[in-house]
Amino acid sequence: MKNWIEGLARPELKRVAPYISDRDVAEEKGLRFADLNENAADLFGSGLNRYPDPQGSALVEKIASYCNVGRRNVLLFNGSDEAIDILIRVFCRQGKDSVLVLEPTYSMYRICAEANGVEAVGVKLGGDFQPDMKAILATVKRKKPKLIFACSPNNPTGNLLDFARLGKIAKSVKAILVVDEAYAEFAGRSFSSQARSYPNAVVLRTFSKAWALAGARLGYCITSPEIIRLMQKVKLPYNINSLSQQSALGAFGRMDAMRKCVQETVRERKKLSEGLRALGMKVYPSDANFVLFALPDGIDAKAVQEKLAGKYRILVRDRSGLVPNALRVTVCTQKENDYFLKSLLGAAADAVLFDIDGTLVDVSRSYLEAIRLTAQEISGKKVATRQVAIVKRMPGMNNDWDATVEVLRRQGVRSSREDVVPVFQGLYLGRNGNGLIRSEKPLVQLRLLRKIRKRVGVVTGRPRVEARIAMRRLGMPKSTPLVAMEDTRLGKPDPAPLLLAKKMLGAKLPVYVGDSVDDCEAAARAGCAFVAIGRGNAQPGEFARFASVNDAIRRLFI
Repeated sequence: MKNWIEGLARPELKRVAPYISDRDVAEEKGLRFADLNENAADLFGSGLNRYPDPQGSALVEKIASYCNVGRRNVLLFNGSDEAIDILIRVFCRQGKDSVLVLEPTYSMYRICAEANGVEAVGVKLGGDFQPDMKAILATVKRKKPKLIFACSPNNPTGNLLDFARLGKIAKSVKAILVVDEAYAEFAGRSFSSQARSYPNAVVLRTFSKAWALAGARLGYCITSPEIIRLMQKVKLPYNINSLSQQSALGAFGRMDAMRKCVQETVRERKKLSEGLRALGMKVYPSDANFVLFALPDGIDAKAVQEKLAGKYRILVRDRSGLVPNALRVTVCTQKENDYFLKSLLGAAADAVLFDIDGTLVDVSRSYLEAIRLTAQEISGKKVATRQVAIVKRMPGMNNDWDATVEVLRRQGVRSSREDVVPVFQGLYLGRNGNGLIRSEKPLVQLRLLRKIRKRVGVVTGRPRVEARIAMRRLGMPKSTPLVAMEDTRLGKPDPAPLLLAKKMLGAKLPVYVGDSVDDCEAAARAGCAFVAIGRGNAQPGEFARFASVNDAIRRLFI
């Protein structure tokens, strides 16, 4: 096996010997350093006047223990990108050899290959972004690549690659399989233990992600001693600086902090994914510290990215060149993730649908009072405002006539809509509109409604005539699309009213703004993000909650 691996390397390397430094053994012998023309004076008291440990021996020892491999299986690099470049320079001849890249994936494999005059042959990942074994083996047979690059968890898709398939690739080909595991800690699994069974497998790891040392530019590989010996022929000496080595050694002393941070990231990854789904995004499963999601057809990913950066000062990656209409977002802190989701809603939503009662209009002295007085008149018993409020908070009580029937039931009175409607409407409308309807007050500021730069519609359980009265008093244009009680056979919480509104507006990613559990359920069933109006924290199913509709408009829609 060793012979064929060495045979894969560029022929020129046979004449190249790795750079050997006497420093590799100098400290063990207690020698004084006068061999490398350094400045013997430590002018700044940092110890940086001396070249760093060329092998990073202390750090290699820690890494080997961490990864459960031998010291001879670990080699340090100036970031994993250096390892990618060195592997290509070790095994590939300019203009003659090729590498195979499982795509979509990290761009540096292709960039490093092409920069070295080496052809990069892409093979698309199959279903669920897993290796397509038939396509890979057929391409290997045809192109005879020297290297095969696979990223697991994959960037930008986020998923772990099937280890069994990776092992089959390593076993079946006369090429070097390179598995980039930059995000392995977030997955909780590594191919490195299996890679030891394949002398032609190389696993790349980094301190940039889970270890929070991206600024140190420190990576390493786990592979066979034969491949490490070949890489050392190309790798520059002393290029892992002392500060980076010290930082990584210090990090191993705080491994519990790293693991706790990883656990928190995994929890936030789940919550972020759930939030994206609530917005109507297609979320790809992630084993990394980022999430890839695709926007609905008709909502342009690039435009959303630009709006996030311009208005909300959030930079995410546009990955639509690799995965259709997709963006990639890093999992950050809970506060940052919440801010991102709200900002994404504002940037991506193409329509805002408003409920009327309790959202745009205060009905506490009109509709709610009409329920109380109707129940009181029919039952002959005193009905408290609190009793009405309790019923209105129940699922299925979006219609005020039904709510009145339920209040009466709780009073021990059996009744129906037919009993309730005449009394209720008489109280609410009165004669010539002089009933309780006159007590309604706007909750929304017209100037804010006019600033919304999205399509606006109204979806309400009110009869159309009463809805139009409210909209006219709010100053909303007559042309504002309206779905009222008469327009669908079933009302909220059935999704039919919202689905009709989506169709009327031609909306792909609408938001429904309301105040009740029925509003919330209708939105979920219609595929709309739901923004609740009311005090307190957001409840299950609510994308966000604001104390007033004006707060929601300011924060999300203008």
